[in-house]
Amino acid sequence: MVIIVVLATLTISIYTWLETRKNEQAAESIVRKIEMGLSSYHNDHDRYPYGTEAPFRNHGAAVADGEEFSSNVVYMALFGDYKNEGVPARDATIYNDEMNPATQPKSNPLVRQIKVTKAGQQVTLYILTDPWGSPYRYRLGSEQALPTKSASAKNLKMGTGQNPDYDFWSFGKDGDSDLRDPRAPENQDDIGNLPKF
Repeated sequence: MVIIVVLATLTISIYTWLETRKNEQAAESIVRKIEMGLSSYHNDHDRYPYGTEAPFRNHGAAVADGEEFSSNVVYMALFGDYKNEGVPARDATIYNDEMNPATQPKSNPLVRQIKVTKAGQQVTLYILTDPWGSPYRYRLGSEQALPTKSASAKNLKMGTGQNPDYDFWSFGKDGDSDLRDPRAPENQDDIGNLPKF
């Protein structure tokens, strides 16, 4: 009886480890594809997407700030769906066709449709989710200007990222991350282009 319990415990442990590793590898693969897409986007537009520029129309519900819906900016830029309608604009360049909402698997899709309320109006957004079902995060890097509506050049805010260009990451298996402290223990399982300390 003891042998059966030991074998069952080992089997469950191995299965859990394999499942975690599979999800980590899937998240790493997505991050690499997003990096390639953002590099191509930057080459074409001489900037990284920040979410409030034309032709993007998400009603300010998502910007490149690393918060919960920030991956919507990456979705709009790389799939060319500037109006969050689930299809690319007619004249859009598609940098990553794996983001097509119509071709997402039922279990564990990369792109999910959500509804949020912004200024009393319900807005549809498409966000990118990691293998654990949590939203990926995106923010402009420390050397990227975030244009404001003001005409004054002094009002250009710099991005808040840890990298000079942009940060794109998953909170990892624990679904938690400390956006203010890169050395926080919650960040140890984060997967993305963030520097490791």
